[in-house]
Amino acid sequence: MIELIKSIKELHKMFLKEEMDVENELSIVDSQIHELEKKIGLQLPSDYVMFLKNVNGLESYCEGYNFGSFLSTSDIRPLPERE
Repeated sequence: MIELIKSIKELHKMFLKEEMDVENELSIVDSQIHELEKKIGLQLPSDYVMFLKNVNGLESYCEGYNFGSFLSTSDIRPLPERE
């Protein structure tokens, strides 16, 4: 996963001729993953668990533009019940 982030940064620099600012939270441990799964009532896919263990959320910026983000475990909330 860290290699993927490095590759994205390299492509960004190659095409836009500038560094990409990538912010991420610290990685997490199994107990935090189990706590999140319990909170949302779902088992997370293994590839997403691997992502969380390496990155735990990601935001990328370039000249004030947000090119996407992934929520960290602290920002993930269950969806509200529909009426």
